[in-house]
Amino acid sequence: MCFPNAEDLSCVDDCISTKVDIENFWKLDSIGIRDEIVNCDDSNAMSQFIENLSYKDGRYHVSWPWKDENPEIPENRQLAVGRLKSVVRKLENHPDLLQKYSSVLKEQLENGIIEKVTQNKRDGLCHYLPHHAVVKPDHSTTKLRIVYDASAKTKLDHNSLNECLYRGPVLLHDLCGTLIRFRKHKIGIVSDIEKAFLQIALNTDQRDVTRFVWLNDTENTSIDNS
Repeated sequence: MCFPNAEDLSCVDDCISTKVDIENFWKLDSIGIRDEIVNCDDSNAMSQFIENLSYKDGRYHVSWPWKDENPEIPENRQLAVGRLKSVVRKLENHPDLLQKYSSVLKEQLENGIIEKVTQNKRDGLCHYLPHHAVVKPDHSTTKLRIVYDASAKTKLDHNSLNECLYRGPVLLHDLCGTLIRFRKHKIGIVSDIEKAFLQIALNTDQRDVTRFVWLNDTENTSIDNS
């Protein structure tokens, strides 16, 4: 079996199109006379990322890629409390999962991934994220994962956190090119970063839009709406 040389492999992601687009044929007629789009969403997201990126205390710190300078995002604490009640009701029938849920949050607190805050103390915008558990007992490592719902909305005309943010450019390489490069050598090595997304910290003035509520004591599952 013949494999392409190294030069071919280095550009395979660029030469393999993900889909056939008939519009590209018509664009050929306008080469050199079309204005380039400078302020697209992806470039705005990347410029914000680079401007606010810093490294301190062993972690990279970033800010959210806001679409607007003054985003309209509601403080939806009541929604978060209501969703918490639903989660607790489901976990009450599985005490082991409830304890595991709590232990995950305690571990994140000890590692500085999350922090305790008081309800009335805030820095800038304030928004709450509902959360729930995804249980995969067949996994050898993470059997319970906590997922935060950044698309939650109190009303249809209210913004969610996701709607206020740029998605950002897709940075993943084309799968075909990845597979070809993987087969280039005799030995392939696969690695993973433990809790990769949790290793990135938010700047202090960006954290209050990711607040969430949890139980003070898992032995007492009554929840106060206040």
